[in-house]
Amino acid sequence: GSSGSSGALENLQVEASCSVCLEYLKEPVIIECGHNFCKACITRWWEDLERDFPCPVC
Repeated sequence: GSSGSSGALENLQVEASCSVCLEYLKEPVIIECGHNFCKACITRWWEDLERDFPCPVC
């Protein structure tokens, strides 16, 4: 029988979202600290920086 428990899917959704745009990850990038971002989001976040690329979450 199917027990209709979809709790695991909600957890997955959190893992698969970008902390910058809060949407689903597009071209996911994992940085050193382990956080995930869309490639476009983290590129935009860092575009004015020449070094010391901080994590938007940490």
